[in-house]
Parts: sequence; C-alpha cells; structure tokens
Amino acid sequence: AFDDLALDPVRPGETETQTGVRLAQMRLDSPEAYRKSFATASARVGLAARKGQAVLGGLLVDRRVGGRIDPARIGFLGYSFGGAAGVEQAVDDRRIKAVANLDGWLFGKSAQAVPHLPYLLVYIDEDFPPRAWLTSSSPGERALALGCQIDHALHRALLARPDFHWVRLPGMNHEDLSDRRFDRNWLQSLRSPSGTDDVFLTRKRNQAVVVRDFFDRYLKGHSAAAGLDSSLSSPVREADLLPPAQGGNL
Repeated sequence: AFDDLALDPVRPGETETQTGVRLAQMRLDSPEAYRKSFATASARVGLAARKGQAVLGGLLVDRRVGGRIDPARIGFLGYSFGGAAGVEQAVDDRRIKAVANLDGWLFGKSAQAVPHLPYLLVYIDEDFPPRAWLTSSSPGERALALGCQIDHALHRALLARPDFHWVRLPGMNHEDLSDRRFDRNWLQSLRSPSGTDDVFLTRKRNQAVVVRDFFDRYLKGHSAAAGLDSSLSSPVREADLLPPAQGGNL
C-alpha cells in the first residue's frame, strides 16, 4: 500500500498549480463543480498512476522482497480514488494483470479507454440514484446523478466481457468499503458503539470474499471461485443503469 498524493511532501520544484492538483478533492455540490473536479481528477489520477508505477518498480528490485514477488501475478486493489488510480496505472503498466476497483469513478486515460484485463468493479447502493435526480432541483442530487451516469456509460461497454465483473454490494455506503471503522480509535468507538456490529461484519466478509475470489481466479487460476458467482453480491444489469451520458465532452 502507498499513501494518497495528498499526504506526500512538497517536492523540489513543485509549482502552486501542481500542489493544487495533488491536494484537490472531488466536489459534488453542483454539476458545474463536478465537471471542474473531473478535469482536475484526470490530472491527479495520472500523478497517482505514476507514483504506483514507481512504487511497484521499487518493490521488484528491492533485495528484501523483490524475489518473493511473481511478476506474472500482480494485481491492484484500490478503494475510491485508489481504485481509479489502479485502473489508470493498468492502462500503461503491463505488469498489472488484474484490477479490483472499490467504488472509484474513472478519470484520465482510463476514462477514454478502459484497459483490457480482468477487472472487478464494486458499486454500492448510492451509485444507483433515481433517474429523476438528473433533473432534480437540488444541485447536489443532479451532480451525483451526472457523475454516476458518466461512470455508468464508461463501464457499460464492458458488460459483454467475460473478465469484467460489475457487482453491487447492497446495504453498504462508500466509507464502509474502506477499513476505517476498524481503526483503533477509542473516541470513535464511543461515538459509534455499533461500528462493528454483526451485520456490518457480515457485509465486510462478503466484500472480502468477492475480492479474494476475483484475484484467486485471475492471478492464481482458481476457476471455481465462489464469491463472484454467489448471492454475496449482485451483478449489475443494464436495467440498473442510468441512461448513457449524451456526448463525449464534460
């Protein structure tokens, strides 16, 4: 694992614009803010992909761990923007053989052409907003629906590929896909005493099974993986998706 760009120190020669891109956050308070955020995120995801390439290159030549890595079986697991970074890195980095993207929208090069390799995309309930939100009076609802519509359209063409798995984990929100609720933070446990209740733990196990079985299938050749084919997750269907985004420009 490697840190998000926002946690990196300022590099020698880094310009104010470059720092702004590195620290940028996605805004969904209006469609206009989303469009600007998409452009910035496309630059940012390129930086993240290059960092990922450098990290992987460093690991492969490190005498302590490099010899323990099979270069033919390297996968990328990313959450949120990290998932987007994994798909982006796979566009140019042929060392990546499979990508699991936990609820990350696509930006940059991968938004133009998703790499042809085994790809698991995990969505949550929020990624399927009501169609009426596209014309909602709430700018935030319209922005979320626009973002989902565009990401749906980017992935829709992949539905016929046998190595593309687009699943929905019901009952989870975006933060649930991370491990943040398992942090050893006594103050957090006081604020949300049910943070690790049995239902949540079951859903996290389901998430882990789906991801594990995806990598078992495509990196280890275990064709009998269970999680991708079971009721632990729901395959996304054409009927679930918002209408394709009109036009190719944001």
